[in-house]
Amino acid sequence: MLDGRQPSTDPDVLDLEEIGDGVRMYARDLVRTSVEGRPAHVSTRMTKTLVDGCWETSHVHEDIEYLDGNGTPQKGSDRKV
Repeated sequence: MLDGRQPSTDPDVLDLEEIGDGVRMYARDLVRTSVEGRPAHVSTRMTKTLVDGCWETSHVHEDIEYLDGNGTPQKGSDRKV
């Protein structure tokens, strides 16, 4: 950050929800995708971790909800990741 490799301000600050010691957590997104060959809604969250003075971005799957063939959530299909 201070050496010019990254912007001095966070370009994602509007989505920032939580700040911890060397960790920033941003708003969740709900994505429709396939998990283990099955249709699902997946809740993902962007996180940034401070590593050697630079913020490294990752996207974490927080929750998976499997869908039936019509795109309707299946009962009891919520799975925490």
